[in-house]
Amino acid sequence: MEYLQELGKEKVFEISTIQMPDKNTILTCIYRSPDSDFYGFLPKLELLIGKVSSKGKRLILCGDLNINFLQYSGKLLDLQNVLLMNNPINIIKSHTRITYHSVSLT
Repeated sequence: MEYLQELGKEKVFEISTIQMPDKNTILTCIYRSPDSDFYGFLPKLELLIGKVSSKGKRLILCGDLNINFLQYSGKLLDLQNVLLMNNPINIIKSHTRITYHSVSLT
């Protein structure tokens, strides 16, 4: 999986990736700090998806992207466009962060 190693060099986000035993699936966990450059993150995410896809692998992507999917924003729209171009299936349907004052799906 050396083709994914350069993604972590610019410190835009943290990434941990393993190849599943079936050798056709890549499991990737991403943490993007809320203070990081979101528009530096998006091209890296596209690169990750593209590299995995070009190898004929299936990608399972999980983690914390620090974007609230319940609150419309330009960043959310840009992220959704990147994801829609690559046909992912979102399996998270309920709130992932619940406090006394708010709920979010991040």
